[in-house]
Amino acid sequence: MDIVEQNGRVSLLPQTMRHSRGIGSMRGAVSFRLLLLMLLLATALLPLVTSMSLNLPYVINVLESSLEENQIFRLKGKLLEVENIVTRRAEGVQILTHLPGARIITSGHAERGIDPEFVYKRLSRMLREMFNHHKDIKKIIVLDIDGRELYKIKRIKGNGLEPAKADELKTLKDAARKIKELDGKDNEISVLSIDSQPSSREKDHHVQHFEITLGSPVYGYDGRLAGAAAMTFDITDILGGVQFNFLASGAGDFLSLEGTYKNGHASEPGAAFRIFPGLSDLVRTGKADLLSGVDGRRVVWAPMISTQDPEQSMWCGAPVDYSAARGIVRTIIRRVILMGTVIMLVMILVARRLSDIADRFRQELVQALEDLLRNNSPTRLRWKRPAEIREMCQAINELSQSYRLAMHERRRVEENLRILNRRLNLILENAAEGILELDSACLIEYANSAACRMLGFSREELLGNDLHSLVHYLRKDRSQYPQAECPFCNALERGEYKLFREDTLWRKNGEPVDVEYLTAPILDDGGKVIGMVMCIRDITERREAKKKEENLRTQLLQSQKMEAVGTLAGGVAHEFNNLLTAITGYSELLAQELKDDPRAINRLKSLLDAAMRASELTKQLLSFSRKQTPRMKVVRINELVRKQQKMLGRLIGENIELEAVLDSDENIRVLADPGMIEQVLVNLIVNARDAMPEGGRITLRTGRKILEHRHGSMKDGHGPGPYACICVEDTGIGIQEEDLKKIFTPFFTTKPPQKGTGLGLSVVWGIIEQHNGWINVESKPGKGTVFSVYLPEYSGNGVNAYAEPKTESTDVSGQGRRVLLLEDEEMVRNIAREILQTYGFDVICAENIEEAKLKFGANASDIQLVFSDVVLPDGNGVDFAKWVREQAPEMPVVLASGYTGTNGLMKEIRNMGLTFLQKPFKLHRLITAIDTAMKDKTNT
Repeated sequence: MDIVEQNGRVSLLPQTMRHSRGIGSMRGAVSFRLLLLMLLLATALLPLVTSMSLNLPYVINVLESSLEENQIFRLKGKLLEVENIVTRRAEGVQILTHLPGARIITSGHAERGIDPEFVYKRLSRMLREMFNHHKDIKKIIVLDIDGRELYKIKRIKGNGLEPAKADELKTLKDAARKIKELDGKDNEISVLSIDSQPSSREKDHHVQHFEITLGSPVYGYDGRLAGAAAMTFDITDILGGVQFNFLASGAGDFLSLEGTYKNGHASEPGAAFRIFPGLSDLVRTGKADLLSGVDGRRVVWAPMISTQDPEQSMWCGAPVDYSAARGIVRTIIRRVILMGTVIMLVMILVARRLSDIADRFRQELVQALEDLLRNNSPTRLRWKRPAEIREMCQAINELSQSYRLAMHERRRVEENLRILNRRLNLILENAAEGILELDSACLIEYANSAACRMLGFSREELLGNDLHSLVHYLRKDRSQYPQAECPFCNALERGEYKLFREDTLWRKNGEPVDVEYLTAPILDDGGKVIGMVMCIRDITERREAKKKEENLRTQLLQSQKMEAVGTLAGGVAHEFNNLLTAITGYSELLAQELKDDPRAINRLKSLLDAAMRASELTKQLLSFSRKQTPRMKVVRINELVRKQQKMLGRLIGENIELEAVLDSDENIRVLADPGMIEQVLVNLIVNARDAMPEGGRITLRTGRKILEHRHGSMKDGHGPGPYACICVEDTGIGIQEEDLKKIFTPFFTTKPPQKGTGLGLSVVWGIIEQHNGWINVESKPGKGTVFSVYLPEYSGNGVNAYAEPKTESTDVSGQGRRVLLLEDEEMVRNIAREILQTYGFDVICAENIEEAKLKFGANASDIQLVFSDVVLPDGNGVDFAKWVREQAPEMPVVLASGYTGTNGLMKEIRNMGLTFLQKPFKLHRLITAIDTAMKDKTNT
């Protein structure tokens, strides 16, 4: 066709239109073109025929090589399936080594304290569940390091896997050496033996069976090799789909071979290496290849089982059949000849008409496709025919546009998916809770880092293992946890969302961990449960915090009890001491009047003793409630014990021996109230005496304790350091465990009602608390009790509390000196007035602060001393003393009280330099205090 222009438009015209004037010339042109075309075809086909003649041997060689490579590939593919099955069996053996039962059996049952019968039953049940449906598995054994069978389960015809009896266990020959070679081969396939034996079934007596035994090391709890776990399985059925003529071990021994090779020395060790000389090199490299036998036959050899040790591998050989290649060559020749003939005929018939059109169409189409591919521009053809080509170009344009949009969307979706996957991985791996994914068989398919840290296993050790058997096999009391009662197994079976508040899992090192976990089922599109997600949280710290909270709550309740009793004691102490003051005062005045009557004097002494005992009871109540302010002095504990030893000996009786074991260092000192510490010793000794009704021994020890770590019962705010320790140890009946927590509770006692008030140890506890110390109790029923008192050691300078005191004279004469007496209690006011008047003082009395201020103002020039109670109905004596000092700065003031209420009042009294008398006070103390205060003013 030619391009012509008509009416300004360009069109394609057939070439025949140019020769419409002469038909002869057109026929001549056609004949010439046909001859030329045939010549060109002959010229084109001649090199093809020549090339085929020259290259046919090379083609045949290539076909044979391809056939050999294809057969190698197919044999390797078949054997790869066999090796995959063997690998799965090896993984089963490795799983067996991680089961708790295998480690316990090899490490010894006595060492773990577990019943062997329980271990065998549990291990047998787990092995049946895991391997019973694998018919090729013949037996599973656990051996010690010397090759002795410790446990064996074997397949019984018709019954599956059953444990072997004790008399069926034996020692395997050469097993000890092979077991020791397994050390460090945890993740390798280790073949212990490869056996070939005839079938045990009569109908298969001609079938040769191949059994492989795989082994894996088992390590004890000390990390050393303790034995091995082995599995024997039959690969005969597995080899059913593999066509082979030869089967040999890595040592060069034939396991099976065709009949033509059975003659001679083929059964001797290493015969395979002699018949196929290159086979030993293949075994060392582990690669499949084609070898020629001594008879020239070409045989493909490929590894059926590959291991790190070449001698433990297993190799399969199959001769190459070249008949298919020869048939292919003959077929190729026939088809090439036929195809060439057809092509020549067709080209002769259609080339004349279509050659020019096809060439131009091809050029335009190629150019359009190049523009589409290179410049991404749509195809535009000037051709109107054929319509299919035009439609195809339009479809290509649409497909190209759709492809560009699809690729752009795909890149966007892939980027979003990558970001989402990265975000999900970061969330899962950085989650504080452990996250596990389980399949429908409760096997672990995913575990995040928190779960691995919590359970003590690596991710590889968790994946593929049964969660219950691995970490949930025991309860917290170490009793067996059946899988039928496992909460998350039941939740998986029922497909439940469930929260389990408290449970116990077991780490790899055998330690328990308290957890709570949430289960959520994984469903497929049909709503069937295919797995489960578990979120696990370690609640150990929360449980410890809860225990600490309970302890703090108990301490708070104890403190509230003490506060209640202290409030009661403080309220009673003031009034009670006022009454005791009146009793002791009148008794002493009466004793002076009846000093010539011995009987009356004795009775008054008994009355005074009873009053002082009542005063001591009040002190005990105040000491218990910590309402009594301790008078701190430097005390040497050895001197304190010596001073009290005789008095304590009189308390315990003759049937009890008191022994004092004092520390050799006499300079162990504490800052304490000596009277309170003496009261602690008395109470502890009396308790020890009451615990030995039939006699015994009490040992009183002193010493210094250097505590390097914080003690569990140490008082808050104190840490490690030097402490003075006083121990009271008895050989009595001891204290019951349930009573140890209550012995310091107020009014709690195990003594009969007439022998105990329940305040003794409460007072001890209160005194020790006031001295910033603590007390420990150790006791067992029937084995005695030890009370250990710890007080912070004093390292400063101070005067010993037991230094000789200055003697004070009670020969006092009032000489008419005037005293303002402020006391709201009438009895105390009267007795104080009578005592002062008896010694020659002039007394002005007042009932309250208001009245006292009026009388002080009216007699300020005559009053030489103010004597006031601290607790008054319209204020307190300290504030009144401040008012007095404002009126007369040099006025001596003496305060008295049976209860000051708070430590703040006593601090103010000391800071002001006032004289203080504790009620009930004796006559000579009152007179001496007043006389001393007046003399101090005079001296000043």
